[in-house]
Amino acid sequence: ISLIGTGQRDLTGTSYQQTRYAWPDGTATRPTAIFTGAVIEHLRPDAVVILGTRTSAWAALIETYRDDLADLFIRLDTRSGITDDLLTETATALQRVWSIPVTCRAVCDRDITADNATGILVACAQAFPTTGHAILDVTHCFRSVALLAQAAAHLLESIHPKLTIRILYGDLITPAARAAQPSKDGDSIAGGKAVELAALGRAAELTSALRSVFLALDFEPLADWMHDPELKHACQAVATA
Repeated sequence: ISLIGTGQRDLTGTSYQQTRYAWPDGTATRPTAIFTGAVIEHLRPDAVVILGTRTSAWAALIETYRDDLADLFIRLDTRSGITDDLLTETATALQRVWSIPVTCRAVCDRDITADNATGILVACAQAFPTTGHAILDVTHCFRSVALLAQAAAHLLESIHPKLTIRILYGDLITPAARAAQPSKDGDSIAGGKAVELAALGRAAELTSALRSVFLALDFEPLADWMHDPELKHACQAVATA
């Protein structure tokens, strides 16, 4: 599940920079403007769901391929609001490029408010499976939708024990001035690294464990967090009493 934000263009006239992402295993993926492309190349998921608002920068998804998809790029390059039909057409185009099933969904029209936040949370949750492994990519939308999507991920993991969700972020480590190494065609390629935001999940697990203690006197989830052997043993003893 990838999120797409506003992607405002910089002085080069493009929304996102071509970036070569390094991964923790020491490998690096081919340059891509959208981190989703790097995730597909490195982790090979079964399918991709892209979530955004109707005024997100959907055109940025096909900006790299606009020579072949010029008509679609022009129709997407608007802030007036994207229709469901156009999102379906975008998903079909990306599916041909990425050779993987793609779905594009708008979770709201434009602004995120207290009135529609719950609906957006539900829409994000519906994008996830209930079993297996899932990836949440928050690279291109690190704001309100990302927070709600992460909340949905933590909620789903707590109620679906057979579901594991990794939260990834493509960190751009080359300055935005784009003084990066030139590619063969003269464009600049930035350097980036794929980061797993594992601490977010661990924080949610600790919060849940503490709530179990304070609300139900259930010490078993908290025992896994204890580094002191005696304290851990005491928690386990209380949990099994």
